Amino acid sequence: MSNKVRLLDDAVINKIAAGEVVGNPSSVLKELVENSIDAGATAISVNIVQSGMGLIRVADNGCGMAREDAALAIERHATSKLVSDKDLLSLSTLGFRGEALPSIAAVSKFLLRTSTDADSIGTRIRIDGGKLLGITDDSVAAGTIIEVKNLFFNVPARKKFIRSFNAEKMALTQVFIQLAIAHPSIDFSLIDEGKEIYRLVKVQTVIDRVGSIFGKDFTADLIHIENNAETFSVDGYISHPQLCRSTRSGQYLFVNGRIVQSNQIANAVRQAYGALLPAGRYPIFVINMKIDPSRIDVNVHPTKKEIKFTNIDKIEDTIGRIAEKYLKESKLIFDIREQSAELKKINLSYNIPRFTQIETDNSIKKAAQDITHTAPSQIKPSYAVNPKEPQTEKDQSISQIHNSGDMFIDQLDAILQQEQFSIGEPAELPAVVENGEDAEITAITDELGTSGIRVVGQIGKCFILGETTEGLVILDQHAAHERINFEKVLKGMKENTADSQELLFPVTYTADELKKQIILAKRELLLKAGISVEEFGIDMLIVNALPRCISPTAVKAVLEDLAEESCHDNSQSIENWQLKVAKIVACRSSVKAADKLELPELQKLIDDLFQCDVPYTCPHGRPTIIRMNYGQLRKHFQRE
Repeated sequence: MSNKVRLLDDAVINKIAAGEVVGNPSSVLKELVENSIDAGATAISVNIVQSGMGLIRVADNGCGMAREDAALAIERHATSKLVSDKDLLSLSTLGFRGEALPSIAAVSKFLLRTSTDADSIGTRIRIDGGKLLGITDDSVAAGTIIEVKNLFFNVPARKKFIRSFNAEKMALTQVFIQLAIAHPSIDFSLIDEGKEIYRLVKVQTVIDRVGSIFGKDFTADLIHIENNAETFSVDGYISHPQLCRSTRSGQYLFVNGRIVQSNQIANAVRQAYGALLPAGRYPIFVINMKIDPSRIDVNVHPTKKEIKFTNIDKIEDTIGRIAEKYLKESKLIFDIREQSAELKKINLSYNIPRFTQIETDNSIKKAAQDITHTAPSQIKPSYAVNPKEPQTEKDQSISQIHNSGDMFIDQLDAILQQEQFSIGEPAELPAVVENGEDAEITAITDELGTSGIRVVGQIGKCFILGETTEGLVILDQHAAHERINFEKVLKGMKENTADSQELLFPVTYTADELKKQIILAKRELLLKAGISVEEFGIDMLIVNALPRCISPTAVKAVLEDLAEESCHDNSQSIENWQLKVAKIVACRSSVKAADKLELPELQKLIDDLFQCDVPYTCPHGRPTIIRMNYGQLRKHFQRE
């Protein structure tokens, strides 16, 4: 008789189950805090030691458990949240599997203390690596306290795959932040190695909770979105384009209070930004969805981070449209802002959890120093000015052009000393109160352009300095002109109204056979853009007509760019190639960083810019304009 197939004992089964549910300390924290939320807690305290490997302690003031329920709670598939399979279709709780506690207890030294309001004495349960050590009385207040010590002490193979303490600590804090944002009506606190990192009192709204975690400078760059569809509602915030990241780490999506991940929804939000963001950059968002539980399936993955929607296409389309709508309605000028005193002192990257209450331990400080991205409040677009080396026109990372306000002042001071500085009549400066109180800004008496901006002058043959009733603005002349030409060319292509003119002396372009065929394949698109290209001999092309905005000397560069784009993009989408051709033509037909412009030209450029549909960024996603209000200027000069 063969004995190859056998039933596993409970200890092995629990360890296998633990491998699915408990992958690292942050997954333990998520399960425990979600249980506290399901228990109706209004205050949850988290205590960690050694990045959760030494201790994870979660205490709440929820309903607690009677002894019989507590004893059952540590058994596999024992839960108070389901009665029948029909309940899976209408889940309103975060947990439901009944696997978390036994799985955690199987790979740790586990202690559960709990009591209800009706109990005269509470219950204490101790488990060591899945082995029950005892159930005894405990004088504990109503609620539940769970301590998980020495995680994975009996699974050395799993311990080998745990990341560094700093990485695990960041993951723990990120889970804490996600849960705190999703449930702003609950008090949360986080203690690390005996130091209080967060104390978050309950607030009314998600934005209040986000502000208490990340600071007011962060929330100032968020745009509120909302929509009530037939089967679901959306309420949340998306970031100003200047508040973007190289990863999706700043994206928070909650469905019925549950932390979830959805590439479709994340992509829908990203696509709404279009050219407002360069390639490889992602917006930050906090989106809370309310949906009928019967229209989602949360029973997809043990961690419950992934869910399925019955109508994901409609949800994706709706979220994308409302994000695009609110972006279009928002004023997207990039700000130069002073850091808040709190964030200056802490100076943490926004790509890792930030600890705003007290000084963090040395390991977290070192981790923060290793991060290269700046905090949200530090994102202050500026450009290095070098008239001899104009900015590249290719898409580039925003991180290369974002500098601090102090750096901006240093650059501005250097520019003002250059011989190329060209300026109009001095503008009357607003009155400044010496005691530092807000001064009433005197009205600008000079005639403003249609944009509401009066040109002061050109600096560094690269930037346009202007003033408004609110303060100082600086525009990148190439980026601004590029946006104007891009929208003009794109509109002409779509409406077949390209502003083209026949050339008295056609321009020839020498190209190998491959390039020639690539360019000729796009001949119809080029013609819509106002560029007439024909074959002219074996290795030549001839250009007979061009848009009025482009110089014949730029023809070669336009065709070279088009050939290069075609080598890297095999897309057959007409709309996609319309955008690419419009970008190429706009880039090559716009004023450059080293071009000197007169005041009337500068004023017209600004006024034309604000006639555009999207005046705040160039077609590649770089900002066209940044601003600094009078209050910020006074701070830089220590007048308040």
